[in-house]
Amino acid sequence: MSTYEWESGSIVIPANQWVAVRTAIIKRWNAYLLESLEHAKTVHKEMREKAKGLRGRNRDKALETALFDYTRRHDKVSYSLRSLLWRWDEEKRVMIFQSPKKKDLGLLPTSKSATIRCDDLDVTLQNELRTIVWDVPENNHAVDDARASWFGRFVMQQLNSVEWSRNSGGKIIGNNEYNRDADYEGGGGNYVTSRFGPLGESAPRGW
Repeated sequence: MSTYEWESGSIVIPANQWVAVRTAIIKRWNAYLLESLEHAKTVHKEMREKAKGLRGRNRDKALETALFDYTRRHDKVSYSLRSLLWRWDEEKRVMIFQSPKKKDLGLLPTSKSATIRCDDLDVTLQNELRTIVWDVPENNHAVDDARASWFGRFVMQQLNSVEWSRNSGGKIIGNNEYNRDADYEGGGGNYVTSRFGPLGESAPRGW
């Protein structure tokens, strides 16, 4: 059944744990990108082999088919391999098939603020506020998919491992199309989907 839903919230991490949490999340993301690079290198060889001797549309079709077959065999490869395998040639105004390169991964420094987008989930790490912003824009089953994704699960694991202290924590607020359609008095409002630490508990339970 279709369920359009969203959620968003900010969680303040205690000062003595911020560096460890931020570093763990960015390191895991970078590791994922490096894993994607290895997949890209492997599929690049398969694509070249399938397209050998072909030109024009036949070559393009062979490349696309080989990429599709590879991603179907490796259903956990969700990072866009396409961005590593093709580049836009501004002069010729065409996409150029290329060998995947590490410099194109966009690896993140572990010490700086960062925003990481993984499918329907955006996670922003804010150094100055020691805050993690969790944001899932509205889409069909977006919240379920974000929380079930490998990255969403990892971020939640990090949050659940924090030892909360005073003036830390926060809440994630969301809504969905069925709740918004509630026709009873007081129905349809946004609600809390997750609570963390003292700041999360301070929100009214009715949210």
